[in-house]
Amino acid sequence: DDLWSTSIMPQIDKIVACTLTLCQDKVPDRPNSHELFGYDFMVSDSKGKPKVWLLECNSCPARDYSTPVTCALVKQMMEDTAKVVVDLPKNPEGPTGEWKLLKDFDFAKRRCSLAR
Repeated sequence: DDLWSTSIMPQIDKIVACTLTLCQDKVPDRPNSHELFGYDFMVSDSKGKPKVWLLECNSCPARDYSTPVTCALVKQMMEDTAKVVVDLPKNPEGPTGEWKLLKDFDFAKRRCSLAR
């Protein structure tokens, strides 16, 4: 089994989509601007299956090249952010890199309850 795509990533997707949905009325709407949030997760073993835990969400995440891993992640994030912020308004069907659009999240099939 590919646990990343079958178990871990779907949990991360749900947590991110739900937290953004649940707090969207608390984030001021500023036309022609965007906000970057940083999520920290932990993965544990729960009855033989991975369980994702949200540790924190930051409204101003670090974007420095402090390690080889963060260097690669930050560079990719900056490139993909340009695709979403600059390119996507001109081409709504264009690539978003590793970003997923909330409009693609199927809220009808998934409850926005983070409690289990």
